[in-house]
Amino acid sequence: MPLKKLAILCLLACCSLAAAYPIHGTFLNFYRNLTPELWALEFQYMRAVDINTLVVVSVGHLRLDVGDPSGFSIASDGLLYPSDLVPSSERPARDLLETILTLADQNGMTVYLGSLQTATDWTDGTEFSALRTYNQRVASEVIQRYGHHASLRGWYFAQELWMNWVKKYGAGYNCTSLLANWAADMKSIDPARATTASVVVKKNGRGTMPGLTADELGAWTASFLQAARLDILMPQDGIGARQGAPSLDDLPQYFAAMQTAAQATNTSLWSAIETFTAKSGLTSDRYPPGPITRIQDQISRVSPYVSGYVSWIFGDDMSPQATYYPVEASELNRQYQIADDLLPLISYQFVSPPSLFYPDTLVPSKLSDRTGGGYDGFLRGSWVGFADDSSYLPVQIVGDLGSLKTIRSVRALTQSWIASGIYHPSQMDIDVSQDGANWTPFGSTNAFPSDTEDFAVMWGEVTGSASARYVRWTLTYRDWLFLAELEVTGKDPTDKPAGRSLFHR
Repeated sequence: MPLKKLAILCLLACCSLAAAYPIHGTFLNFYRNLTPELWALEFQYMRAVDINTLVVVSVGHLRLDVGDPSGFSIASDGLLYPSDLVPSSERPARDLLETILTLADQNGMTVYLGSLQTATDWTDGTEFSALRTYNQRVASEVIQRYGHHASLRGWYFAQELWMNWVKKYGAGYNCTSLLANWAADMKSIDPARATTASVVVKKNGRGTMPGLTADELGAWTASFLQAARLDILMPQDGIGARQGAPSLDDLPQYFAAMQTAAQATNTSLWSAIETFTAKSGLTSDRYPPGPITRIQDQISRVSPYVSGYVSWIFGDDMSPQATYYPVEASELNRQYQIADDLLPLISYQFVSPPSLFYPDTLVPSKLSDRTGGGYDGFLRGSWVGFADDSSYLPVQIVGDLGSLKTIRSVRALTQSWIASGIYHPSQMDIDVSQDGANWTPFGSTNAFPSDTEDFAVMWGEVTGSASARYVRWTLTYRDWLFLAELEVTGKDPTDKPAGRSLFHR
């Protein structure tokens, strides 16, 4: 075996299942409004669940440009770094790529950087020449500027190929050629960095697209990998999106077929675990997190056939900073870690009433309804608003757990939006009581991040240990304070011990 290939395989073995938890990697996107401070916190959240591998969805995209010989050039919007390939007046002010790679270095993580997206429908071939040219230029520039980062270990092909179309169009499929050319180009720029791609598999066909049996998938994956010569293939398991994908019961047969094909070309096979649940009426970026039991099942079905698992996407489905589902994502994160149980609030009372413009609701109460505080603006939805009346009196809320519980953490979901005069609290003090009359300090925090110009969410959390029935939140703030959820975790002494989960350390 060539030494370079052996080195890459050793790298993949080291980073694939080194984590104590099954999911060792995740895709990373950039639509969330995260400051460098919040990105640092995001990396802490990922490392807390032993994620050590990041797949950046894309470094940027092309745009139509009649002044360029190819008809296209690199767009400045969405570009992760201030590239010399765009006019100086258009270059991004923030270098997100430097931020991500620096944080990955500090946290001992591996990064695969996504290639360019196209300006329009990428499958028609009109942008293939420009895409290849600019992918080469971007990769060369990235190596020159950022190649010193130990975390930058390879590349990700941003376009998702459907194996059903590989079957339909055969070995001469132009999208397969696009991938093969890209992989060869990346190796010519730096042979030591790995190439990765994700593919979609549909069991059932639709329109002119044929369906795929497991045996057909195995045969077409073999020819596909012979042409592409990838280091890592990450098939999406399809369980979150569904829409004709193999069922949970089908997954072992389909992944076994792909494993055989991958072994023939020394390609590592990972599973892209879809940790979301498709919902009608929602776009794919708004799908809510999936249930933990289903995700456990997804992993267990393919575990004999893959050497790693990456989630789609931690930032959407498991991050406490998720924009659209921070409550649900935080809960999935807690369940995944088998941390303390959520202790539901039976009721709560406002010592300091909310604003009449942004009130609570009676049934269900917004601060304990578990429906999240995602981005729906502050005019409606899950948020309760408190106006500063210039007296700077803190907000106080008392919650009732119904009976004595062992409390380990107390949290509140807040938002910041400087443009609208909304700020995270400057401090959160927590007191607990067994009878609702005599109070004992549980703890305090002022560890809220810097406020953001646009909408961003943040959990305030105080940890400790106490036996209590009542919890009192005291939040000091200025201008406007918005809350979406109050949360207490710990143990109910009357509960029986739960069985061990697949994700237990």
